[in-house]
Amino acid sequence: NGVLIAAASDNLRLYTAGTQRLRIDSSGNSTFSGSITSEAIITGNNTAGVWLRESSSKGQILGLNNAGVSYNDLDIRSATATQLYLKTDGNVGIGTDSPVHLLQVKSSYDDFITKIENDLGSEGGNGLWVDTRWNVANNVPFKVTSNSGNSPMMIIKGDGNVGIGTTSPSENLEISS
Repeated sequence: NGVLIAAASDNLRLYTAGTQRLRIDSSGNSTFSGSITSEAIITGNNTAGVWLRESSSKGQILGLNNAGVSYNDLDIRSATATQLYLKTDGNVGIGTDSPVHLLQVKSSYDDFITKIENDLGSEGGNGLWVDTRWNVANNVPFKVTSNSGNSPMMIIKGDGNVGIGTTSPSENLEISS
């Protein structure tokens, strides 16, 4: 029922109560089992890398630079492609590692890239709510474009005017061919 440290097949293994809790292989890769209750798990060195820790009863994932004095962006990947990118300025990218908006979703698929679904299962369910503040006639709270934003398809201006094929509707609904 004590602690056993064993070296076998170029692996270092730590056991408690007869169960392996930690294994470090010859490449330096570590495998943990059980709960980890330390303040932080650090990959890299003592000042840089990715930290997993608890702070003020919240879990945190931190990316620190080599000096350990500022934070790095976090890149969550699958194989070689970025799936989720969190920038230190607060911007979030899905499918891009260079988001320039608070949320930017990018895909190269020939299909829809976003679906917002309310599956309440009754006639009383609501759909999509877009809420913007301080709307005046020149604001654009809603815009649909193609060709990377260069070709307007539909726009709703701050005064409520809707344009299809135009970016400057002067009527409640203006359609331009």
